Order: sequence, then structure tokens, then C-alpha cells
Amino acid sequence: MKNLTFCLFFLAGISICPAETVTSPADNNAPVTLEQYTSIALANNAGLEAAYQEYLGASEQVKQTKTLPDPQLKYGYATEKTPTQSVFEVMQEFPWFGTIPARTDIASALSNAASKKYEAKKLEILNELKRWFYEYCFLHRSIEITNENIDLLRHFEQVARSRYSAMTSMHPDIIKAQITLATVEDNIKSLNAYRRPLAIRLNSILNRPVVAELGWPTKPERKSVTLDFEMVYSLVMQNNPDIKALGYNIDAARSGEKLAEKKFYPNIGLGVAIDAGMGRDGRSRIMPVVAINIPLWRDSYKAGERQAEAMVNQAAKEKEQMQNTLAAAAQQVLFEFEDSTRKIHLYGDVLIPKSKEHLVASENAYQSGTIDFLALLDALQGLLDYQLLYERSLADNAQKLAELEMLTGVELSKEFGEQKTSQNPERNAK
Repeated sequence: MKNLTFCLFFLAGISICPAETVTSPADNNAPVTLEQYTSIALANNAGLEAAYQEYLGASEQVKQTKTLPDPQLKYGYATEKTPTQSVFEVMQEFPWFGTIPARTDIASALSNAASKKYEAKKLEILNELKRWFYEYCFLHRSIEITNENIDLLRHFEQVARSRYSAMTSMHPDIIKAQITLATVEDNIKSLNAYRRPLAIRLNSILNRPVVAELGWPTKPERKSVTLDFEMVYSLVMQNNPDIKALGYNIDAARSGEKLAEKKFYPNIGLGVAIDAGMGRDGRSRIMPVVAINIPLWRDSYKAGERQAEAMVNQAAKEKEQMQNTLAAAAQQVLFEFEDSTRKIHLYGDVLIPKSKEHLVASENAYQSGTIDFLALLDALQGLLDYQLLYERSLADNAQKLAELEMLTGVELSKEFGEQKTSQNPERNAK
């Protein structure tokens, strides 16, 4: 009876142990919450900064397209004495009407596309960050749960020793307990060893020194989010920055068509020429100058038009393919999100509470001699498996929600999240 009371007390202790229990961070600068991780990543991630600089460069290109070509200064000098010994000429070229607006439209569209690529990069980094953050949370809980089960195994070993001392249990029961305990202790070593690779991966996203210590994270409280494919598909088509970037590429290509048409028209140059007179009066003369280029190679210009048209068609098909690809990806991720939600309820509401009841009943039966020790160990292993599967489902669910947020460009947990739900699988076991 004393051992049964211990088991009940221990299981109750598991039920009140919050999933958010953490150790203190290794240093004052180490993030703990998801909000802190996000803030550091958005401020420091090198890939995101590179995308931002690309956008800045593209935006500066717009200003350059609005300017005229540099003026030309020409100078000529006669090697023999003539009435005009030297000539100065200043010329400013003016592109054909509509050429500069077309160039500007191309640069503006490409600048807008770079802006959307920057947004897409931000969503990609946030998704990557959340993926490994929740993996780190899962590792923490796996270590906690495995340690709890190690304590139960040690308790059952003592139960077997007590029965063996009373000659009601055979010595193999103790050996079975010790073998199982050694196996689980080896598992905990592997879990602890995996902490460093995860911390290095997170540090790389945060642009911190890869060897910097990271304390255990605080897992956010889970919200119930209800989604359907029509809603997700609509959000992807409306908000996805990759699709919007390709839309701007189409605009740039169409402006490129207009620019190609301008090749058939000449550029006009206006200027003045000043000659240094060497006649009897010795006076210089100023003459207006008009220059015009001759659009002679029309086959080349027609090829440029066909090239511009092909680029429009290419950009349109790339956007169409992107829409199809993202729609398929959204459907797959939504299925995995809903599947993990179902498993959360299955493990948390049904299998874990029943496994705890089974474990308590199995210890009672072992004490009375109606089952063997192997059946008791099987009951404990079943509880451990379901607890880990429950935590795995929580991590999968959060990771898939983050992936859906990357695809839709919307923070779904805030827009469609319902009342916060407990992550404690024992809430229905009371």
C-alpha cells in the first residue's frame, strides 16, 4: 500500500508540473521567451539584413533612371593654320518621349519586388526560428519526462527488491528493472547531448556566437486555432509576398516591352559649338547644334520586342506556378497541422490519463502477485511513449502553424486564435 501511495503521489506530481518549467538562462543576454527570440532575430539576422540591403539598392536604382545621360563636351584642334583653329562643343542627349518613364517604371517595379522579397525573407526566418525554438522546447520536455520516468523505474526496482527479500519475487525481476533503467538513462544522455546542436542552430539564426549558452526556453501557452483550406488558400493568394514579388516582376516586364518599342525612335541631342576664329577679325562664333541618331538596325529592335514579350510571358507563368506550388504546400501543411491537433487531444485527453490509470492498477496487481514484473514495465513504457508523443504533437502543431503563417503572411495565432488552452494532458484525468 505504501508503494501504491508513492506511485499515485508521483503521477500527481507529473500532472501539476507545468510544461513551461525552465531553468535560468545561462547569461543575461540569452533569450528565453519566443518574443525575445523573435526580437533578436529580426534585429540581427545576417540573411535578413542582406535582403534589406538588396531592397535599399533597388530603391536607389529608381532615382538613377530619372536622370538624363551625362552631357558631352567635345574639343577639336586643327594641326594646320585655318580660319577655325579650335572648336568646343557641348551636347545634351534627350531620349525619345516615354523612354525615361518606361525605365523608371521598370526600376520602381523591381524595387517593389525587392521589398516583397525582403518580407518573404522575414517570414522565412521567423518560420525557421519557430521551428527550432519549438524543437528546443520539445527537447526540454523530453528530458523532464524521461527523468520523471527514471524516478519511477528506480521506485519499481525497489519494489522488486522488497518482494525478492520477502521471497515473493524472483531475482530476474530486479535484473529486468536494472536493464530498463540503464536503457532509459542512456536515452537521457542522448537527449542532453542533443541540446548543444540545437543551441548552435538557434544561435546561428539569432546571429549570436555559436558557442554562446542558451538556457531552456519558456514555451508559449497554446491557442486553439481553427482553419479551413478555403480560408488559408485565400490568405496565401492575397498576402504571400513571393506571389506579390512575381506580380511586380510582371509589371517590370511589361514596362520593358514599352522600353523596347522606344528603340525604333531616335534620341535627340541639343547643344552649342564654339569655334576660336583665326580670321582677320579674330572673333569666335557660337553655333547651335542638333544631333539625332538613326535607328537603322530594325531587325535587332524587333528581336528586343520579342525578348521583352517573352519575359512578360515568363514572369506570368512563374507567378502561376508559384500560386499552384504554394496552394499545394498550404494544403499539405494544413493537413499536418490538423493531424497534430487531433493527436494532441487523443494523447492528452485519452491515452495519457488512461495509461496512468493502467500503471497504478498494474503496480497494485504486481504487489498482489496477479501480474509479472514485465507487465508492470510495459505499463510504464506505454506511459512514457504517450507522454513523449503528446509533447511531439504539441511541437509539430506549433511548427506547422508557423509554416502556415509563413505561407499566408498572417499571424494566424493572433488573427484566428481562440481562448488559450492548457497544455497539461492530465486536466481531464482528475
